[in-house]
Amino acid sequence: MDDRRLLSSSSPRARSQGVLAALGLLVASSFLCLRARSKTIPQGGVALGAISSDDAKSGVTVVAGAAAGSLVLLRNAAKQTTPRFVVVARSSSDVEEAVRYARRERLRVTVLATGHDYDGRSCGADTLNINTHQMRWARFVGPDLMSVGPGTPWMDVIEAALEAGMAPVAGYDASVGVSGFTLGGGHGPLSRQHGLGADHLVAATVVGADGIARAADDRLLRALRGGGGGTFGIVTELVIRVVPAPKQVTQLGFKNAPVDEAFMDRFFHNATWWKLLPPAWAGWKNLWCKDGVPRATGVYLYTGDDPNPLDLESMRDLYPALKDYARVDAFPSLLHFAKHLGSSPLGSHARQSIANVFVETIHPNLTDLVLKAACDATEDLTIFYNDVLGGDVIKNPPYPSAVATGFRDALFEVGANVFWTNPRDDAANVQASYEANKPLVDIAPASYLNEWTSHPRHLRVDDWFSRFYGGKENYDALLRVKTEIDPCNMFWVRHGVGSDQPSFFDRC
Repeated sequence: MDDRRLLSSSSPRARSQGVLAALGLLVASSFLCLRARSKTIPQGGVALGAISSDDAKSGVTVVAGAAAGSLVLLRNAAKQTTPRFVVVARSSSDVEEAVRYARRERLRVTVLATGHDYDGRSCGADTLNINTHQMRWARFVGPDLMSVGPGTPWMDVIEAALEAGMAPVAGYDASVGVSGFTLGGGHGPLSRQHGLGADHLVAATVVGADGIARAADDRLLRALRGGGGGTFGIVTELVIRVVPAPKQVTQLGFKNAPVDEAFMDRFFHNATWWKLLPPAWAGWKNLWCKDGVPRATGVYLYTGDDPNPLDLESMRDLYPALKDYARVDAFPSLLHFAKHLGSSPLGSHARQSIANVFVETIHPNLTDLVLKAACDATEDLTIFYNDVLGGDVIKNPPYPSAVATGFRDALFEVGANVFWTNPRDDAANVQASYEANKPLVDIAPASYLNEWTSHPRHLRVDDWFSRFYGGKENYDALLRVKTEIDPCNMFWVRHGVGSDQPSFFDRC
């Protein structure tokens, strides 16, 4: 049976409860928390009148002014912007109304789910921002299929899936939203075994520029699998395939371990070692210098069935080398691990600049470049590695995908990442990020858009068409889908497909 056929209907009871029946479209009764009554509009809000000409009596409104900014809280405070208007949607029909309003008023549209994007792409000045964080649910609709709301964080899905002995292919930070992660590609601890997050998107409901929600057809689904969120319309429901949950999660964690060139060449930058490592292993680490000594902190995670994973070939040498700085922890499930790991809370005022490159082959000077970047940098900057790929991500996914080939072929992802809190330090830290990332980014042509912060003067990406989307052929195919569903070019994200072109409201 075509999985997308399950999206065609919903029961009255499901609609009244604001959940899905089978994979039916969520239809809730109320539009949003921002109504014409002043007590429900945040202080500073401006009631602009009914969004729908047919709904003037109910006074459904959007919010502007200072209140709009209070409704859009981004993880990266350095990229915080205030949209012109904000709509908080509770249902797919709410999103339809908001898009039709934006079209009438000739406004570009951005979408905010959980706000975890590093580049502030879930918002934009002078846009109508559709906030989907209240569209939050995760429920089974088949033995290995779950319907998930666009504002749902991964923690909700992990918890719901575990009740049936299943697990989603999620990221490490369980507060990250399902939508941006999945639509951007998405890697995590299960990726070397089961593929990317995008590989598990089975069906989706999308509101296009005409303000009508439809089940995505095959061409649109391919674009949604890695082509980026907020670009091809507003996703109001995702259907994802889940996998059997690991019976146990073993963590080899290490902290402040001194490393030298020989150690890095042996374990960090060794293509043979990574490709031989069983696919149940994944991990990440950070590298920095203290008093001129390179040090590393990180995690290697095992989600396979072997009861003694540290005795497996390829780990026998690593563990003794880290032993004085490492500890081993066992968790009964991914849920317990996710709760142990924690997350970066929104509203913490953290400011951040990050970039990356997918390393498919080991550059002969990679170790020197990484050590120089780490040891020449400010104390707030680290070099991060995402070791979730290992050149072993599924090459032939079950569904057609827009994910760039560099994502699947990479041994690992590496880049410089800097955190700070004082806005007065913005210029210095952005400069430090640029100086550390530039030589790394130059070694390979592919990078991950979901883990990139752009700046007007630094980390400009003149080759973003190919760097983030894998080349002209893939980008052009995505642009054709974008033009079809959004002829107005009203859905906009930085470095998204079609983002370099103006809006064309005269076309629609």
